Amino acid sequence: MTVFDVAKCLNTKKFVEAFDNQTISGVAIEAKDVKFNYLYIPLNLSGTQRMKETYRAIAKGASAVLWEKGVPGEPEDFAIIYVDDLKRAHVKLINEHMF
Repeated sequence: MTVFDVAKCLNTKKFVEAFDNQTISGVAIEAKDVKFNYLYIPLNLSGTQRMKETYRAIAKGASAVLWEKGVPGEPEDFAIIYVDDLKRAHVKLINEHMF
């Protein structure tokens, strides 16, 4: 599965097309559970804690991050999939059997 596949499933406008073919092999909602090529979803975090855990997930090998539109602090030059609501997006990915 790729970043493009996830963005398409979530029916969202994505970021820079350069990341379309980035591989996603799993999903984690906690940075400590991220493995190489995982999609990280920073659920139930805000402010500096969200940013800290997102960068921790990237350091552990995350290949993409779901991020709520309009929320500041997203990483630059990284595969970001913007969504309106992280919880709804997470549920949709589960219901669509993406992971």
